[in-house]
Amino acid sequence: MILLSAALLFTLSPVEGLAGQDDLEARLDRLAGSLEADAASSALAELTRGEHGRQAIREKIEALVAARTARLDRDPQSPYEDWLFSRDERGELRARPERRAEFERLAAETSKARARMASFYSRCDAFVARIAGEGEMEKRARAGWSNPEFRSAYFNLRAGELQEPDLEALFREVRDGADELQARLEEMAPLTGSYFKQVAALRDDAARGRLVTENALLAVLGRVLRQAAEGSERVLGGISTADDGRKDVAFNIPLAELAPLVGEVEAAAAALAPLLKDRPAAHRVLLAEAVLGLREARKAVADDVFAEIVEDGFEEAGGVLRVKKGRYVDGDMNESQETLENEHRSLIDVFRGSRGAFDQLVELCADPAEAAPFADLPATFIVQEHQSRVVDELREAIRARAYDLFAELYLEKKGGRWAVRPARAGRIEELVRRAAEIQKENQ
Repeated sequence: MILLSAALLFTLSPVEGLAGQDDLEARLDRLAGSLEADAASSALAELTRGEHGRQAIREKIEALVAARTARLDRDPQSPYEDWLFSRDERGELRARPERRAEFERLAAETSKARARMASFYSRCDAFVARIAGEGEMEKRARAGWSNPEFRSAYFNLRAGELQEPDLEALFREVRDGADELQARLEEMAPLTGSYFKQVAALRDDAARGRLVTENALLAVLGRVLRQAAEGSERVLGGISTADDGRKDVAFNIPLAELAPLVGEVEAAAAALAPLLKDRPAAHRVLLAEAVLGLREARKAVADDVFAEIVEDGFEEAGGVLRVKKGRYVDGDMNESQETLENEHRSLIDVFRGSRGAFDQLVELCADPAEAAPFADLPATFIVQEHQSRVVDELREAIRARAYDLFAELYLEKKGGRWAVRPARAGRIEELVRRAAEIQKENQ
């Protein structure tokens, strides 16, 4: 097929940041030849010359990194605040000048909170519409799930499950390496005969005409192969190999039912056109299919959350919902509107409590404009995402300096050479003993 044979390779730029193993080994090589001749320094040099010694040094370096990243794990809020703000003489927080652009980006992100919650609000509206009856319990349930404060709290507490990002946001999450896509096209080539044979047998002219196209081949077989590579629990089909080496594809649903998938993939590719313009045509289809697959997976997670809500508090019959008898009761086991409302208020309180550190930050901010992103309750999940990114970058920055942390703590410069600091000589003896243990473990 034309697109299959014409697919081009695409080279990814190297990722900056984390110092690699090769770099560490090279630095240890250089260290070995630049150490003084005193006992501790000579022992360290000897350690760098053997694999067991190097492993002991690598373990020590990892321990040093872990000691410095531990604060980020225990208390991510403090380093996050320190990264964004400095304190004036009154203890008020003021944005660091070098972070002005970051504040602008964060403010722009938080302004999109309502848009990112829109699909959840639509789900809530549909959910409320399903709660039938004029009983007080049903009225209170509808009122609770219609309350913007409750909706915002519920969403923020489960934002990871309830977000349904747009196609552009999802595209940034898919694995889009050209080598991987090219390999998928090569896997696909032996299956084309089996696929087109089944398409030709379809009696539905419209479905056959839709599925016989190149885009259909790429979308359908691309999904089968992607799901197999990802180990998906629910798969569109499977591949078998005959005794003569011929490969066949079989589908778990009637092939004609896959015709709409082709249109969905083409629509997604069109929507993502600005992001895909530099990709080969076949890759564009495979990427659009992968984005759709991710969207379907996210939707399924949100579906599961609402199924959980129904299972917990409602009885379903004929497509409508009523509050489950005995679910919200008082101490005397009587149906209780107050218990239902208290549960909703409690969830709001839990959400408020979960963002206490941001409330304290807002209180300390000298400039209301700088405090605004952190004061926006519905946008809490966006600030939490930002904090997570910043803390991850701080953690990676520490890892990138792994060797330097070791050198700063253990070594000192003497003229043009390095020597173990006297205070660390005992630790070098520990490294020697650890290297001996590693050697025994590997015998």
